[in-house]
Amino acid sequence: MSTFATARLRARPVTVDDVPLFERLWGDERVGRTLGGTRDRAQVEQALVDAVSHWRDRGFGRWVLHDGGEFVGTVKLAHCDIEGQPEIELGYAVLPEHWGAGYATEGSAGALAHARDVVGLDEVMAFALVSNEASLAVMRRLGMRECPERAFQHPALPEGHPLRWHVMHVIDRRDWMV
Repeated sequence: MSTFATARLRARPVTVDDVPLFERLWGDERVGRTLGGTRDRAQVEQALVDAVSHWRDRGFGRWVLHDGGEFVGTVKLAHCDIEGQPEIELGYAVLPEHWGAGYATEGSAGALAHARDVVGLDEVMAFALVSNEASLAVMRRLGMRECPERAFQHPALPEGHPLRWHVMHVIDRRDWMV
């Protein structure tokens, strides 16, 4: 499992011992507004077990982001299926007290460099709520292209859920600016 570093951040693979960090992140209602809701301890524990398995099976996954030893958030590269299409997803979440500091962009740029240089991926996608301008701005800063034709309804959310519609952005080797 690989670590990476950026100008401010140190990223290490997630472990099952990170439950308290992710309870704090995913239990925050402000974070949950864009992720389909908050997660309880059992959901966090299962997500971290799944993340560790993803690392073991795929050789990449979710990282814990620290700035000077302080937990600021997470970034991930994860295999997923969007409407039956296998994809590699870039995902990120930052504690609200660190919003606006550039951590999502910086951590995501590090993860994209890892995707390109270590894993050898040709394409990575990210998605966000159509109303989540902050997340969409991160994708644009990373050089990702919006793919309006690939907008979709998130399968983990029930029909009619107000957070179901997502827009997808993609970046590939010819566009990576990391």
